[in-house]
Amino acid sequence: MSCRHSSAVVFCLCFLLCLVSVALAAEFVGIIVGVIDGDTLDVLHNGQAERIRLNGIDCPEKGQAFGK
Repeated sequence: MSCRHSSAVVFCLCFLLCLVSVALAAEFVGIIVGVIDGDTLDVLHNGQAERIRLNGIDCPEKGQAFGK
């Protein structure tokens, strides 16, 4: 198998993996019942509170400047 064919096979496998990942993603719906700090929330989901941390959000913690 040539390098060109190997690259095409790897590309196709990566593409299929991305499609499967999107297909398996689940929806998460709930009501915010508490704010821990700027990037952490408590969410009521299926009758139970779950702590959610937002990825990529850089907020001050409660003890830091502007934390309130």
